[in-house]
Amino acid sequence: MLEGFARHVPDGLGAHLLLAGPATASVSDAPEADQVLQQVRRAGAVLPRAVRERVHLACLPMAAMHNAIQRRADVIVQKSLAEGFGLTVAEAMWKARPVLTSRVGGIQDQIRHSTSGLLLEDPSDLAGFGRALQTC
Repeated sequence: MLEGFARHVPDGLGAHLLLAGPATASVSDAPEADQVLQQVRRAGAVLPRAVRERVHLACLPMAAMHNAIQRRADVIVQKSLAEGFGLTVAEAMWKARPVLTSRVGGIQDQIRHSTSGLLLEDPSDLAGFGRALQTC
């Protein structure tokens, strides 16, 4: 998502990307959490300054801020490669927020493309992600 945002969402759109996830110390069942966080930080550090200024990373106690972030967001994005039932998608819909997500697993049963959200055919298509985000 970071790469797709950096390459395919123009500065002029005024969009910001918030990558929000759990504080690594609060996730006992994901031993790779700290490693993923470090990968994201390294990837963000090499972005051009103009892009870095529009990318924000939040490591939070999940329950404490999840609802507040979704209520403030202009678009909720869940670019999953595989997914059962998309709880994030359901929460965004309940909050009447536009949803941009992947056409995978149970999510494709939750979203009607162009009616209740936008479905990405290929979650690895970064240019397609950028174009879709601009239409939300």
